[in-house]
Amino acid sequence: MTIDAIFINTYSSLISGLFMIAMGVFVFSKNPWKRLNTIFFFFCSAVAVWLICTFIMYKSDSDIWRIFWDKMVYIGVVFIPILMYHFGLVFTETEEKNKVNLYLGYFFSLVFLLLSRTSYFVNDLYRYEWGVHTQAGFAHHLFLAFFFFYVLLFLLEIYNFLKITQKKYGKIRRNQVKYLLISFITMNMAAYAFLAAYGINVNPLGAYLLEIISVSILALAITKYHLFEIRVILTEILAVIMGTILFVSPFLMPDDLLRNLAIANFLLFCFFGYYLIRATYQEEKRREDAEKLAKDAVQLSEAKDQFMLSVQHHLRTPLTAIQGYSSLLLEGSFGEINEEAKQKISRILESSRELIKLANNFLSIAKMETRKDSLLMGKVQMKAVMEEIIKELEPEKEKKKIYIKFSAKGVIPEITTDRDKIKEAIYNVVNNAIKYTQKGGITVEISLKGEENILISVKDTGIGIEKEQMKNMFRENFERGRNVKQINAEGVGIGLYLSARIIKNLKGEIWAKSEGNNKGSVFYIELPINQS
Repeated sequence: MTIDAIFINTYSSLISGLFMIAMGVFVFSKNPWKRLNTIFFFFCSAVAVWLICTFIMYKSDSDIWRIFWDKMVYIGVVFIPILMYHFGLVFTETEEKNKVNLYLGYFFSLVFLLLSRTSYFVNDLYRYEWGVHTQAGFAHHLFLAFFFFYVLLFLLEIYNFLKITQKKYGKIRRNQVKYLLISFITMNMAAYAFLAAYGINVNPLGAYLLEIISVSILALAITKYHLFEIRVILTEILAVIMGTILFVSPFLMPDDLLRNLAIANFLLFCFFGYYLIRATYQEEKRREDAEKLAKDAVQLSEAKDQFMLSVQHHLRTPLTAIQGYSSLLLEGSFGEINEEAKQKISRILESSRELIKLANNFLSIAKMETRKDSLLMGKVQMKAVMEEIIKELEPEKEKKKIYIKFSAKGVIPEITTDRDKIKEAIYNVVNNAIKYTQKGGITVEISLKGEENILISVKDTGIGIEKEQMKNMFRENFERGRNVKQINAEGVGIGLYLSARIIKNLKGEIWAKSEGNNKGSVFYIELPINQS
C-alpha cells in the first residue's frame, strides 16, 4: 500500500463522514419533530459511523486497534439498510401497511449488532494494496443477504411511489422522488467496499466518493425541489464550508502578497455570503407565505362551498312555504280578499318564485364546486329540448312584447348528454337574452358543426356587451355594466356562470360575441354528439 493511497483513503473517508453527519444534523435541526427528518438524521449518523470509524482504523498503528475499529464500523453499518427502508416508508406514507417488515428489520439489525462483536462475524485482517480490512465470517454472509434484501425493498418502494406520482402529484414532488431514488442508488453502489472482507483486492476510495456524490444529489433535490424544505439551511452549510476553506487559505500561502489576497478574498466572501444567506432566507419565507396563502385559499373555498350547499338547502324550505301560502291566499282558500291585496300577494308569489329559482341556481353551483352533482347521461333530442325552452319562456316574451324565432338547420341527431342539466344551461342563456332585450327579439338556431358536434346560437337585439366585459363573461365574479343594471336591477348575474359550468361538465363549450353597446349579442353553445 503506497503512502498516497493511505493518505487519500484515510481522509476521503473522514471528509465523507463529516459531510453525512453535517447533512443529517442540519436536516434534523430544521424540524426535529418531523419523522422524516428524524429518520434521515439517524440514517446519516449510521453512514457517518461507518466512514469515521474507517478513518480511525486507517490511522491506527496496531492490528488489535484496526480490528477493534473495523468492528466498530458495523455499529453503523448494520442499521443502514433498515433505516434506509424506514425512511422510504415514511417518505412514501406506507409505514402503516409495512410494519411487520419494519419491525423484523430492526430486530435482525440488533441481532447482527450483537454478532458483530464476535469472531463469527469478522475476524483477523486482510492486507491488500489499498489498506486493511477484517475478514468476513459466516454471520457476515447472512448480514449481506439481509443488507441487500432491505435495500431492494427500499428501492422498490421508492420506484412504485415514483409511478404513482406520475399520475397523482405535481412536477416538484415527482422530481423529489426521482432525485431521491438516484441519490440512494448512488449511495448503495458504495456497498462494493464489502468485497475487501472477502479477500478481493479493490480500492475503497470510490465507495467514499460515492457517498459525497449521493449527498450532492440530495443537495440538488433540496435546493431545486425543496426536499426536506431546507434550502436556507443548505445555503448556510455551503457558506460555512467555503468560509472555512477561505479562512484557512491565508495560513497556507507562501508569501505576504498571496496571504493578503487570501485574507481579502475571505473578507469579501463574508460580506457577500451574509447577503446571499439573507436573500435566500427572504426568498424561502416568501415561498412559504405563498404556499400558506394558497393552502388557506383552498380551505376557505371549500368552506365557502360547504356553507353555500348548506344554506341553499335551508333557504328553500321557508321560500317554498311562502310560495305555497301565497298561492292559497290568491285562490281564496282562507276567504275572499280585495283586489289591492291580491296584487300585493301576487308580487310576493312572484318574488318567492324568483328567490327559489335563485336558491336552486346557487345550489347547483355549490354541488358542482364540491363535486356532489352527478350527471345522468342518456340519448337526448336537442330540437325537442329547444322547443320546450321556447314554450316555457313564452310568458316572459309576451311581457316584453318581443319575438322569439327558432329554427333547426338540417336533421339534428340525438346527442349523449344530461337532459335536465343541458336544458337548464340553455334556458338560462335564452332567458338572459330576453331580460336584456328591450325591443326586437331573439333568434335561436340549432345546426350540425362537422360530424361530431352540434352548435346552438342565441342571437338577440339587446344592449350588447362591452369589450372589457367579454373576458369575465362566464366567471363567478362577473359584474355587469351600468346600462345592464339599469334595465334589470333584480338580476345577480350567476345564470351565465352556472350555464358555463354545466356545459363544461358536459364536455361542451360556450362563448359570446358582440360589437358593443346597443348592438346586440350572440351566444354560441357547442356540444359533442357522442361522449366516451
